[in-house]
Amino acid sequence: MNQAISLPPPRLDSCDPQAILTYYQRAWMLEDRLWNSLVGDEPFYTNPDPLRNVLIFYLGHTAVFYINKLMGVGLIQTGLDSHYEDMFAVGVDPKKPDEIAGQFSRLRSTDLPSVWHYRQAVYDSITRGPIVTGK
Repeated sequence: MNQAISLPPPRLDSCDPQAILTYYQRAWMLEDRLWNSLVGDEPFYTNPDPLRNVLIFYLGHTAVFYINKLMGVGLIQTGLDSHYEDMFAVGVDPKKPDEIAGQFSRLRSTDLPSVWHYRQAVYDSITRGPIVTGK
């Protein structure tokens, strides 16, 4: 069996770009393994906890998190897809149930292959850009 082991986070006060890149790549690989363990498209459109988003949200959320953090520190100026970066940025706020229902509906109509494509574009952009070059 091929095991994937998480790396300890790099010490940001004493690491180099390669250590950050290696950590990022390993974390991404582990998350991809988790998502790829779901069989078929249907699980991505379910929400096992009624107070949480449907799973497709979390598939896009991590990629958007990285993009937003890199924009926040000035390593990139713009994202890759403003629609996804808006939709996947913020989780559920359970104080407004009708808004949650609308969010679930939008997420359930989101094309799964497009979210996978977005994730890959984010990964490619980050591994060829800001972490490696600092620009």
